[in-house]
Amino acid sequence: MLSDEAERILSEKVSYFDKNLNSIIYFSDEVQLSHILKDNIHNTLFKESLLCWPDDIKSKIVDIYLQNTVDKNNIEITENSWEEFYEMYDGKLDEKNMLHITLKASFQKDIEGLGYLAQKPDESWHKPLAGEYNFNDEGDIIIIHACPDIEIFDSKIDQFIDELNIHPEWVKKAELTAM
Repeated sequence: MLSDEAERILSEKVSYFDKNLNSIIYFSDEVQLSHILKDNIHNTLFKESLLCWPDDIKSKIVDIYLQNTVDKNNIEITENSWEEFYEMYDGKLDEKNMLHITLKASFQKDIEGLGYLAQKPDESWHKPLAGEYNFNDEGDIIIIHACPDIEIFDSKIDQFIDELNIHPEWVKKAELTAM
């Protein structure tokens, strides 16, 4: 229970907040506001008040959260995806074959999570470059990579897929194709 003086001060602050909401939010430090939200999220009353926010505001917050989460995942994973694969084989690539991987379309978000981007429609006349994907006529995802030199490296396609951080259950078909 608050003292009379503490209740009076609290009442004045709440009244000030209610009258000056725009200024408070607009001019407050984002980091401080973020800490206030984080510090109070376990307070049931606070959480219930957030759940009463309008749906369009909730939707915008989710969009920002997902975009930031996807961006962070892409940064972390992209550094360890096909770039590491090419570094590992140090430019010793097969001059006759390409690694042609067909993936199930249901794993599109996972592929994008590795840093792959959809090939631009105006460039679909050529095969996707490393880091790009495209869809075949059946709706499957196609990615193509240079293949490490088979004569130098005694490796199999499954190993290449693993080194590209592609999960085997995503793969519909993987093969070497002539250049």
